[in-house]
Order: sequence, then C-alpha cells, then structure tokens
Amino acid sequence: MSNRTELRLSPSLAAGLIAAAPWFALGLATLAMASQGPAALALLAPLALAGGLVQFHRCGLLRGRGAIVGLSLLGNELWAQLGDGRQLPVTPSPDSRLGGRLALVKVSSPAVRLWSRTLVLVHYGDSCSNVEPEPFRQLRVWLRLRSPR
Repeated sequence: MSNRTELRLSPSLAAGLIAAAPWFALGLATLAMASQGPAALALLAPLALAGGLVQFHRCGLLRGRGAIVGLSLLGNELWAQLGDGRQLPVTPSPDSRLGGRLALVKVSSPAVRLWSRTLVLVHYGDSCSNVEPEPFRQLRVWLRLRSPR
C-alpha cells in the first residue's frame, strides 16, 4: 500500500438515507406511540425529523462546515477534510463497521474536544456510490490491519 491514500467523498442519496434512517425510525416510533398514548409524544417527532435532515444534509449531501468531504491516509495517520476546508487528524473508533460495499466509520479528533462524526461510505456500483473503489478498499484494509489504540 502506498504511503498516501486520498478518499474523496461525493454527495450520495444512498449515504444520506442510511445516515438518516435511525432518526426517521425514531420519528415514526414516536408518532406510533403518540397515537396510542400521550399526545405530547407527537411533539418529539419534529425533533427526530430535524435530526434526520441534519444527518442527510451532512452525510449524504456533504453540506455544512462540519461535513467530512474527504479522508487522507498518511502513513499511520488518518486526516479528515471538512466542508470549510480545515483538515483535522482523526481516530477511527472500534465501533466502526466495515463491509465489502458499505462502511460506517465513526471518527473523533483529539484536536477538537467533544467532536465525533460517523461516515457512511457506500460503493454499490457506479449509480450508488459516494467513494472510488480503490481508495475505499485501501482504507478498509488499513482500518482492519491497524493496531488499536
């Protein structure tokens, strides 16, 4: 593997829907419970919808200052490029889930306190992808083989 791997993310409807799915499920569950119980629960549904829209906006459309639009692997360090142009060193969490076509990578930055993001990396062919296949493969290999800290 080379010393430098650049993984550029592109906007993806699939990645946005995957990122927003838990929020939308929470909203539907809240509405279902409100129909059977206290109607005040229905007030929580817009909050869940807002959470889903934020995740869709950040992970799917890659919009916003805090959206991660690229990853750089330099030796044994992972860097995130944000939507506002900043680059931060990030550490992947052991909670990340890796598959052959889908990766849910939770990263945090030691440079910014209380900052973490979950990346949805999808490659199901050309029509349903937000990453290039080769850099995606290299990142998955690095994530699997790196020593946990």
